[in-house]
Amino acid sequence: MNPIEEINTDENGKIFTASTFLNRLRASNPNWWNGKETVSEWVFRGQWDSEWTLTPTAWRENNPKIQPLLDKISKLPSPKHPATPIPDKELDYFRRINTEYQAIIDFCKLAEELGFEIPEVSNGPTNNGFLINTDGVVNLQRHTFIAQHHGIPTRLLDWTKNPLVASYFAVGREFRANYQPKSVCVWALNTKRFYKIHAVKYKDKFLSPNILRESNFKSEYITAQQGLFSNINSDGVKLFFLNEGKFPSLEEVLNLIEDEKKKENPILYKFILPIKEVDDFLLLLDRENISQAHLMPNLDKVSETVISRWKY
Repeated sequence: MNPIEEINTDENGKIFTASTFLNRLRASNPNWWNGKETVSEWVFRGQWDSEWTLTPTAWRENNPKIQPLLDKISKLPSPKHPATPIPDKELDYFRRINTEYQAIIDFCKLAEELGFEIPEVSNGPTNNGFLINTDGVVNLQRHTFIAQHHGIPTRLLDWTKNPLVASYFAVGREFRANYQPKSVCVWALNTKRFYKIHAVKYKDKFLSPNILRESNFKSEYITAQQGLFSNINSDGVKLFFLNEGKFPSLEEVLNLIEDEKKKENPILYKFILPIKEVDDFLLLLDRENISQAHLMPNLDKVSETVISRWKY
């Protein structure tokens, strides 16, 4: 069986409406539970365009948010004292990794200057004046959690335990791109099946997808959103980049699973809602107490939610 399955119809075989989509994604839906358990093995992610891949922001091609920093990093000289000359493709990889690393450092240093409690960071490539040839980001996991949560592009993907919270991130007006897609989507990932993967072989290396929880990082937003993260690590990431010219998406990793493991039920589902249903669905979410104010509890978000409600 394919590890990924798309679903765009309700139990009667009809294309999802706002109402049937809501019913399918409610946390109480029996599809998310086994017997009498009280902790579900499912996590969820919403996206404005159902055509978008599950690729973290720092790894997306031509990401306008981080491109200016990549342009600066690309002007830095090669890492000092390499054992052998570094090929162009590998240099491109180091530029991308260094950009991700520097983004987190810039965030942490300014936050510290302004009095926020942020873990200490060392200097990055722009301070050193040359690229680093190791993946320094792996040593900044807690920093990455914080930076990701506050809008810095990182290698993490946001997920939530609450499917309606994920739905809001798919359709909330403040999360929409500046174009209208054909449909939006909510991803559902089965963590129990996901944990069984451990590592997926890519050529002679491995890609290791993970679910991450940061119990030491206390955030009202993460608590309200029931948030957690996924990432992909190991040496296979570099090999994938050198061969494919890009970083791997989660779908690409899952599609590399060995045939015998594909015999199980899908690991990942994509639920698709037509764009014409989005505004009606957003209103239904509001009635379920899923809004920007509920998920990001501060007075600024309260005012933005009130203003947004005037559009219904």
